[in-house]
Amino acid sequence: MKRQFITKVLELTLLGLFFFACDTVPTPSLSSPDPTATQSPTSTPTEIPSPTNTSVPTETPSPTETPEPFVKITYPADGGILTCTNPVEDGSCLFNPSGTTGGVGSFNNLRLYVFVFPVNPPGAGWYLQKSPAAIESNGNWAQSPSALGDEKSSAVNGHTLRIRAVLVTRDATLNGRKLEDLAKSKELIVLSAVEDIDGIVAISDVIDLTLAR
Repeated sequence: MKRQFITKVLELTLLGLFFFACDTVPTPSLSSPDPTATQSPTSTPTEIPSPTNTSVPTETPSPTETPEPFVKITYPADGGILTCTNPVEDGSCLFNPSGTTGGVGSFNNLRLYVFVFPVNPPGAGWYLQKSPAAIESNGNWAQSPSALGDEKSSAVNGHTLRIRAVLVTRDATLNGRKLEDLAKSKELIVLSAVEDIDGIVAISDVIDLTLAR
């Protein structure tokens, strides 16, 4: 009986030691981070490139400049020698000036006149040559005839003169009279200045010439 008692006491003692040992073993905390856990890296958002405009910009064409109206004398040349087309015994010197004109679109309602200015010996001013110039569609023009001198005042070697061409409207006037009507008349038309015409579209430079016969 006594032996059984002692055996029971020993069993209880061993059982108590077992539970004590179990209580002293630290239990991992559920809230503690796992040292072996690898923190996932923060993902960097991928930047989507904005679309590149590959279209070539269209250049705006510069406005086309409208040429200014002009008239030029190309024959005789400035500072040149004037050769007459008629015999010496005629007294006057006849010649055929020509040139170019443009910047006006159409020549239908325009007229081109040549003026002659005797320098030495001097005359009374700028003499209107009665025949208007013929103008081609490309602007080339020719006038015939222009004259220097007459039967009373012959043109001879060494005489000097100036000529000028004027492009005018068809209804251009001089002192209130239509220039076209004056050109058809038998009157001698002399201007102190070519610029006195009303209706000038373009006017040429002055051409200086020396007569050779």
